[in-house]
Order: sequence, then structure tokens, then C-alpha cells
Amino acid sequence: ESEVEDEEGEEEEFTEIDYAESLMLLGGISFVMMMFYLVNHEDEDMKYYSWLVISTTISIFAAVLIYTAVRHVLHAFVVPKGLPPAARVAVALTEMLLYFLCLQVGTAFEVSRSMGTSRLGCCEDKWQTPEAKKEQTERRTKCWATIFAHMTGFAAIHCGGTIQHLSMLRKRPLLTYLVPPLMFVFCVILNWLARRVRERWAVYAANAGDYSKV
Repeated sequence: ESEVEDEEGEEEEFTEIDYAESLMLLGGISFVMMMFYLVNHEDEDMKYYSWLVISTTISIFAAVLIYTAVRHVLHAFVVPKGLPPAARVAVALTEMLLYFLCLQVGTAFEVSRSMGTSRLGCCEDKWQTPEAKKEQTERRTKCWATIFAHMTGFAAIHCGGTIQHLSMLRKRPLLTYLVPPLMFVFCVILNWLARRVRERWAVYAANAGDYSKV
């Protein structure tokens, strides 16, 4: 009986892992409660920017997961293994251009679908008011544009890192600092070309008399 009483009287010792898990649990609960407080704040601006930050953060993490999954699938089943450095740069650049193309085509398709000019314009609500339809178009376009823009950015980072690992740059480490500004200029040129294409398409649509495509 005395041994049983001694065992019951002994207190359980907590390890550092237990303390870390408890702090993580309390921190997670506090963070969620803080988010509830901010999104239900009495100030409308505070609620708007709180939802904006939450939406942007979720889109970034979603883009990271989608980009990582697509990249692993491509490199596991499509891209051959053991490629030389120059070929790896070409593959990384191709991935970046494909994501950029998806960004431009996806947003254009979403706008045309919402305006009723796309042949695949399903799920269109004919009873929507023009204001509600415009708001829905802006919301959907921003959604896909934000996700594809983040994925394009991650692809550009991967492409720049692949270029920095070329043997000619690894022998001269200072030259690797030229890659970020060169990638920035390259992205600026890509966006300038995409804008020129959109402007020409708008002029073509306006001359054709179909203002819904502008």
C-alpha cells in the first residue's frame, strides 16, 4: 500500500518538448483569437486591411504549395534527370515563361468569361446587377492573378538561383550579384511586352466594334 501511495504522490515531470508544445498551442490560440478580434473590429478600415493581409498570406502559401507540387511532378515524370547546367537553366526559364503565360491568359480568360465573351462562360448568373457582376469579376481576376503572380515569382527565383549555380559564375562569386538585377530587367521587359499585347488587342477589339473585349 505504501508503494502505491508513493507512486500516486509522485508528480509527472515535463520535458522541454512538452513546454514547446504548450507554448505553440497557446500561441496558436492567441493568434486565432487576435485574428477574430481584428476582422470584427468596429473600424471598417481595420476590418478591410485585416482581411486583405489574411487573403494575401493565404494566397502566398497556396501558391507555394501549388508551385512546389507542380515542380516536383514535372521533375519526376517530365524533365529528364542528369541534365547539364545549361539545360537546367533552359528548363527553369521555360517554367517561368509558362507560369507567366498562365498569368496573362488566365486573367484574360476570367475577364472575358465574366463579360460573357468566352465560349466556356459557364455558371454565369444572368440575374446579376452590373455592379455585382463587376465586383465578382474584379474579385475572381484578383484571385487568379495573385496566385499565378506568386507562382511566376517563385519560378523566377528558381530560375535566377539556377543561373547562379552555373560553373562560370561559381568560379567568380561576385558575378552572381548581377543575376538579380538582370532577372528584374527581364521581368520588366516581359511585363512591358504583355502590356503592349493587351493594348493592341484592346485597339483591335475597339475597331471591330466589340467593346466587351476591351
